[in-house]
Amino acid sequence: MCTVQFRNFVYMEVAMFNESHRAPVPSTVLFDLSVEGGVKRSSGIVSHKLDVSKGIYTKTHEYRNFMIHKRIYAHREIPNLLVAEIDCVRIRADVGMPTIKLNLTKWQDSGEIMFEKEPNILPNTSLKVGRSLAPETVGMVDVDLKLFVMYDHLPKTLKPSKKML
Repeated sequence: MCTVQFRNFVYMEVAMFNESHRAPVPSTVLFDLSVEGGVKRSSGIVSHKLDVSKGIYTKTHEYRNFMIHKRIYAHREIPNLLVAEIDCVRIRADVGMPTIKLNLTKWQDSGEIMFEKEPNILPNTSLKVGRSLAPETVGMVDVDLKLFVMYDHLPKTLKPSKKML
């Protein structure tokens, strides 16, 4: 699996496609964040970092009294699991933590794979099953290949604990 940052799709090598084709699958980690309460970024600093040795992409929002890191990476033990992680680091202990607003992107089908929602297996998750709309090449056998996408529901806001250091 691979992803392109800030795009609506991740790309997955599907066994029935030829090796040069990657099927677009709607991204479940595409969201941006902002801080509620009129807090301004210090000098408008947003930095991006790709740690190729660990396979982690990090986007950091720097504010006067805290920093927010958004990390995206493939899970080490479950390689088909794409993780999006947010943490907030306080720079000054005497300042309260902000409320973080998540600007979520709506699910959008790719046109190559049709997804249908299935009953939820776990609380606060969604499961969608995708089927290829057409064979990759003329003369290729049309196989009912299924692609399963399960993701957590994200809240619209995050409020870090007041006990955080």
